[in-house]
Amino acid sequence: MRILNYLNVSRNNLIGSIPPPISTMQSLTSVDFSYNNLSGLVPGTGQFSYFNYTSFLGNPDLCGPYLGPCKDGVLVTIINFLFIYYTLL
Repeated sequence: MRILNYLNVSRNNLIGSIPPPISTMQSLTSVDFSYNNLSGLVPGTGQFSYFNYTSFLGNPDLCGPYLGPCKDGVLVTIINFLFIYYTLL
């Protein structure tokens, strides 16, 4: 996929975290991850720095910019995920 402007995956019962590579997609102008079962830290860099909390509503286990602090244990999970992800690159 070369250019993706709009990503709407709302209300799909998705679980897990938002994959970090999505935040590097420079063509994204709008995302909607609302009302799933996503968890972990929302990327705060790249295009994600332009999106607001309404893009992530209904995911009580998401944390980060404009969503509030992460719950205990979430940071450890995020660090482990990033270690595995970047080890595989």
